[in-house]
Amino acid sequence: AAASPGAAASPGAALSGDTRVPLNNMRRAIARAMVFSHRTAPVFVLRRKARVARLLEVYRTRKAELRESGGPGLTVTDLLLQASAAALLRHPQVNASFVGEPDDADAHIVLHSGIHLGLAVSTDAGLVVPVLRDAARLTLSELAQRRQAVVERARAGRLKADELSGGTFSISNLGGMGVDSFTAVINPPEAAILAVGRTIEELVVDAGQMSIAPTMELSLTADHRVIDGAQGAAFLVDLVQLLEQAQG
Repeated sequence: AAASPGAAASPGAALSGDTRVPLNNMRRAIARAMVFSHRTAPVFVLRRKARVARLLEVYRTRKAELRESGGPGLTVTDLLLQASAAALLRHPQVNASFVGEPDDADAHIVLHSGIHLGLAVSTDAGLVVPVLRDAARLTLSELAQRRQAVVERARAGRLKADELSGGTFSISNLGGMGVDSFTAVINPPEAAILAVGRTIEELVVDAGQMSIAPTMELSLTADHRVIDGAQGAAFLVDLVQLLEQAQG
């Protein structure tokens, strides 16, 4: 009888000259969470563009004020966090989680009483999502201070376990890295995540009149077990309005 052929290499297996990088604990945790999210949450994605001239004006003004008063360094992300928290107050079904399996008798949806915002942060070791708790109760200055502190601790590898859990909604902003738009993966057990692209100067039309305005694309990835399309759309409408009419 003919000899049986050797086992074929597994897909993606390292070949001669390739470098094999073992998974560290963070990368393993990221892989596990993302596979779980992909397999369990039936998602849909909604996109909206926001005209952010007013947002940028508020950003520049408040940044200068905080600098003069010795406050924290302000970023556009802080204004996004503030607007998202305000929009979630209006749309509690987006600030929610699905618990159990659909066929379980005790499966249910949890509408979270607190708005705890996860913020995706890239570090040398991998992606982490520290949580800013009770974000809707914080002033813009307080949000900026907390965001600055958790980002610094994340990049120094000094986050505590309780700072990486308990989020109810997340934001991933890649605008600063030149990304126009993207689709983010939900961070379970949350039901939605907001992806933010860069701000670009774009031709817009109002009442037949053309002009150039700074715009930003937002993408909402939502778990359809918890959020329906109309609910997600209503959340985005209010979020865009809050950004376009930013008060700071």
